[in-house]
Amino acid sequence: MPYGNIEARIAEQKGGAKPADPQARESADAMARMKSFAEDLTKNVIPYIDRNYRTIPDRGYRAIGGFSRGGGQTLRTAFWNMDKFAWICCYSAYLPASEMDNSFQNIVSNPDITNKHLKLLWVSVGNEDFLYNDTAQFLNYLKSKKINYKSLVTGGGHTWMNVKTYLAETAQLLFK
Repeated sequence: MPYGNIEARIAEQKGGAKPADPQARESADAMARMKSFAEDLTKNVIPYIDRNYRTIPDRGYRAIGGFSRGGGQTLRTAFWNMDKFAWICCYSAYLPASEMDNSFQNIVSNPDITNKHLKLLWVSVGNEDFLYNDTAQFLNYLKSKKINYKSLVTGGGHTWMNVKTYLAETAQLLFK
């Protein structure tokens, strides 16, 4: 579980102040930070883990998951790196249709290939979560593009209690 705020960690290491969070979820600054996270994960964290632990370093055996901002990082990192992940678990997060259309044509333009490559695309959210409507729109978008997914809508909001439920459900699918 790497720390998802690369800029804060770099600032801390250099003795600087933690930068403020981006004001808008899809702003240029937010997207640059997402790219930094994805690059750090794929170029530093995963290779370190594969060198130092018993892993099967193959996309078919690699999952990525995250909650909230981490869920957005999960979707983007996985979609930018389909050669590295076959299992995607997104908790209380979504990507806008415009971003999917503009940045992830590789995912939506050929659903047969995407569905063949993904062993699991999981999206879950609580029906009282402030991200519920956007996540529901994302699920409808995936359905309209014929991208296979599994989802779970629970009661409740944007809470760790819900994440524990989502993790318990997806862990059973990941570790069959």
